[in-house]
Amino acid sequence: MSIKYIAQTGDMLDEICWRYYDEGAKEYAIIQVYETNPHLCDLGVLLPAGTVFELPDLANVQKVEQVKLWD
Repeated sequence: MSIKYIAQTGDMLDEICWRYYDEGAKEYAIIQVYETNPHLCDLGVLLPAGTVFELPDLANVQKVEQVKLWD
């Protein structure tokens, strides 16, 4: 179940994700939030106050294996 979030003055998406999502999902959270809310990509680092978007449920997100370019 996703949650509707309304940005406050000074909100940044990475901080919102850090507070909302548990430890296991944090590294995937920002990507998933942008995929769910593509309009956020054009807003910059500081979200305008009053911006409405969804924080998706990440319980069923399949984690992508990290690729190491160097050892």
